[in-house]
Amino acid sequence: MISFGTLNTRPGTDIVDVKLGENISFGVGFTPDRILTDVTLKAFLVTNLGSDTDALHPLHKVAMVPVDPSDGHQYAFTAELPLMMHGTYTAFAVVYYGSSAFIAKDVNWRVSVPAVDSLYVRQIPIDKANARQDSDEISTMDDMLDGPESAYTLDKMQQAGVNCLWIQTPYRIDPWDGRPNDTAGSDYASTDWFSIDPELSCEASRIPGWDTDRQHEIANQKMKEFVTAAHTRGMKVIFGIAPNHVGHNYIFRDFFLDEEVVKRGCYEQIAIDASQLAKVDERKKQHAGTEIAMYAEYIFPWMYATKNASGKYDPNGANDVNETYFPNWAGDWDDTKHLNHGAHGGEGRRHPTTAQNWKVLAYIGNAMLWAVVKLGVDGFRIDHSYGMPVEFFTQTIPWVEKKARKLRAGFDGLILFHEEHDPERKQFAANVGDVIQAKEYEKILQGFSHRNIKGIWSVYESPNFAEFSGTGNHDEERGITFLEGDLRKHGNAMITMLFLGGPMTTLAGDEYGESRKLRFKMTGGIPTLWQARTGQLAPENLELDAWVSKAGRLRRERSELGCSERERLTPHGGPAPVVAFEKRAPENGCPLMVFSNIDHGNSQSGRFGLGARARAWIESMVATGPDTRLQVKDLFSSTPDQPLWSHPIPASDLLRDGIQAILAPYQVQVLELVRV
Repeated sequence: MISFGTLNTRPGTDIVDVKLGENISFGVGFTPDRILTDVTLKAFLVTNLGSDTDALHPLHKVAMVPVDPSDGHQYAFTAELPLMMHGTYTAFAVVYYGSSAFIAKDVNWRVSVPAVDSLYVRQIPIDKANARQDSDEISTMDDMLDGPESAYTLDKMQQAGVNCLWIQTPYRIDPWDGRPNDTAGSDYASTDWFSIDPELSCEASRIPGWDTDRQHEIANQKMKEFVTAAHTRGMKVIFGIAPNHVGHNYIFRDFFLDEEVVKRGCYEQIAIDASQLAKVDERKKQHAGTEIAMYAEYIFPWMYATKNASGKYDPNGANDVNETYFPNWAGDWDDTKHLNHGAHGGEGRRHPTTAQNWKVLAYIGNAMLWAVVKLGVDGFRIDHSYGMPVEFFTQTIPWVEKKARKLRAGFDGLILFHEEHDPERKQFAANVGDVIQAKEYEKILQGFSHRNIKGIWSVYESPNFAEFSGTGNHDEERGITFLEGDLRKHGNAMITMLFLGGPMTTLAGDEYGESRKLRFKMTGGIPTLWQARTGQLAPENLELDAWVSKAGRLRRERSELGCSERERLTPHGGPAPVVAFEKRAPENGCPLMVFSNIDHGNSQSGRFGLGARARAWIESMVATGPDTRLQVKDLFSSTPDQPLWSHPIPASDLLRDGIQAILAPYQVQVLELVRV
């Protein structure tokens, strides 16, 4: 019997919680089924942590130290390693007992880059952000870079306090003629992972469609310019990708590391042997002079999944274009084709088993590496992570990060958002990613809608909470629909979540109170964005944006508001419909205290107990100056420098009585105590 784990977990969970510069400790317990005499007993930790190779399987052994058992096992061993680099890591234990080896299950964990904790993400569908609503128009990166003041631009994102752009899958899309009802094609039906969609660049869109290489060159250059401009404004850039599948008629390119170039139609790296490459040459000759010669499913069908005679996934892959299929276990995605990476979400397959599976995973990693190194992308939102093999997260992504560190100056690590809705898989996603994109945010919004303080805190205080807060997602209902379409309720919820801190995501238009679900596979713009651009948006929607943007800027200026560290404040006299909390204290200062009135349409007042940090700060002053008096300012008011109290209050009174909050309907205060 063998057991293995780490003590570096969140209390009550199996989510590993560690930071750069800390140590991670492992323990293995072992009890043999039968006692052998005169045998050697050794234990090793096998891990990619500390490996000095950038191979795809960079595992090495670390000897574990014997210790006294503490959990009923006959033998026990420990090992402790320093965390010196950001990334995704795996470890398992092997115990050698006589001639037998006993292997314990893996532990996975991620050391996130510091920016993750305070991400304020705006999901941007570039093709819709500046397009006329209900039209066949597509907007471009040029609009966001050089558009007029009324346009939806990078400058506007910066002014709103946004520090991360989630770019909805920006790769080339060629709508499939087998699905004529699509006017735009699925964002996830990418037809070239090494080419930004030429429709997103004014110059590239004017190049004839037959010149895909020139379109590739110009559109990629514009995206590089876009990413650089975002970085200049203090914003990270994340690409949404769907590594599980590609679109029909996929133009095959690959990134060659040694030369640092992308080549079209070169299958040398994805082929498993010379005989496969010979078949590629035959197919190229067969289709020479036709468009088909560009498309991977005709020339290299082995990279696509297929089904066996019983209709189940066959990891050997397709041998012909007619054997490929679309992934149909989670919705209608018949404009895509399932890649042969070894996993199948619908069948519960989780691991690559063939050489071709591993080659496909390496190809996916190459595409990600290219975007990081050549375009400057900071990370990825992984669509349908449930359908990807475990090794994509534990081996492919760490390989991308190691290579990127060598090829891109100043690169620390990826930012990873994993879409994961399966309850059993969420723990894994939390341990191999930075933030989960799922639906816990809906519970938060419902809490605001129903004035349910307990419901809101039940999400934020759950040790299992590893998701975004926010107001919606690109293919889900808008956040305002949970708040009965009420702009004031929506603004109150959005601003409060910003100040609660931690990773938060919003969809373009949420800041204006947009209610229409994003038309995922259609052209045309987002109504409120177009109305704002053309001066048609109602004053109350513009006012909402002004206050949400003000909150975003304050969150950026006062970093403690963005971080996830918070302490709930308890009202005196029983529950009150006020979300009250204090944030992490600045050095030698008092923590900010936030009070949000969620009692829709009604004023609220009440007294709240101080948090531990505020109490410690005040006590330290009273200890040296018993007569110390304090005043308070509301940093989120229209007059942030004006004191709220008619006169300073003795600090000792605050320690005894707590702090009074007086709130107008829907009001959110950010209070800062100052010594006078």
